Amino acid sequence: MHVHVALALVLALHAPRAAPAIGQDAVVAPPAVAAEVRDALAEAVDAPTAEARRAAALELAARRDVPLGVWVEACRTLPPLADALPEGVSVHRPRLEVDGALVACALHVRRPRELSPGPAPLIVALHGAGGSGERAIGRHDAVADAAGAWVLAPTEPGENDGFRGDAAEREAVLAAIRWLRRRADIDEDAVFLEGYSRGGHLTWDLGARRPDRFAGLVTGKGAPRFELRGGQNNFRFLEGLARTPIWAIESPVDPSGLGWSLGEAIARLEAFGAEGARMLEARPSAMRGRGDAPGWLDLLDARREADPDRQVICVTSANAGRVGALEITRLGRGVEVEFDPVLPKKEYEAMSPEELRRWLIDEAIARTARAEARWTDDGALEVEAERTAELLVYVTAERAAVLEERVPARVNRRRARLRLRPDAEVLLTDFVERIDRRFLPVATLAIRPR
Repeated sequence: MHVHVALALVLALHAPRAAPAIGQDAVVAPPAVAAEVRDALAEAVDAPTAEARRAAALELAARRDVPLGVWVEACRTLPPLADALPEGVSVHRPRLEVDGALVACALHVRRPRELSPGPAPLIVALHGAGGSGERAIGRHDAVADAAGAWVLAPTEPGENDGFRGDAAEREAVLAAIRWLRRRADIDEDAVFLEGYSRGGHLTWDLGARRPDRFAGLVTGKGAPRFELRGGQNNFRFLEGLARTPIWAIESPVDPSGLGWSLGEAIARLEAFGAEGARMLEARPSAMRGRGDAPGWLDLLDARREADPDRQVICVTSANAGRVGALEITRLGRGVEVEFDPVLPKKEYEAMSPEELRRWLIDEAIARTARAEARWTDDGALEVEAERTAELLVYVTAERAAVLEERVPARVNRRRARLRLRPDAEVLLTDFVERIDRRFLPVATLAIRPR
């Protein structure tokens, strides 16, 4: 006899060789040409929708008068828009693309009192249920000024009655960050995500699904989810956060029961090799992410490693997009977002609630597509993939310049040779969405694990 475990209880210049393609194209364009290329790139970046941006990027990539290296340099040096944001706190209401539609979004932005030349850190403050960017923007004044950091506090444009855990909720935050990065010189390697309550849950959710976007996370009264309802289970994605500093702030008198989930998340991250994941006890004011939270300035010293030699991706959807240098474009067998968990009755009855939760998390992980890629010192690629039918590995301009035309690889212990073909289309279609000047892919390696 079996028992259906109730969820409420268990609760990613065409050229023949990579090095010549980048090396020969990496010429200094005349100033007039460089300016024209940057202007054309900026126009594509500023198109209002993802569909329009992609179409513009493809049109630019088809130009034969611009070498790939010139496009790379244009992306690397694209400046923010000229209309600088004012000092202090300013309020903006742009129409941003969320869930396929242009939606009016309220964004509160705080410029640091002293802005040093060059890229600056960014703190993204996410409010609680029923809150707003207006209420969240002042949480970091002291620490932001000390670190010379911008602060962005977006107001949830959709339902604002608690954490939903859906794609639109995450897209609204990413769209807000993208908007600010066009208007301020933000350091792509120093974007920090912080949230309290509903914002704390969202920080874990967005961070786990997009670990390549953030240098660090701070959460107050929020935790990962182990429930399957609506695809909310994000424990299954935690492995990607093993390189990211995470400070989970929890009150010692909090009766909400989040402590177990936080403790389990930290333990699993440590098992993945994480060294910067910590659970901290703090008074309620610090839990709300204020600048007096323990060690904020220390955390803001952290920096994202844009293209580490070893990377992991975990997804349950083939359209989840690139995470770091990896993108799973076709799922293998056995991937399930939601499933009906079943246990033999005796096992079910013998388990404690905590054991049942761990069992459910493990069952979800066993139904998640996962791939790990590692570059060796001699330029070979090693890939281990589970429940993955097709994988793309994005190769940056810097890495492509030192690789062979046929990249030696080992995929699930099988030897292969992967063809490297630098292409402006890869670079531009990626850049117009992410505007990431630190990670500039110029090629993809297509892998079909067996």
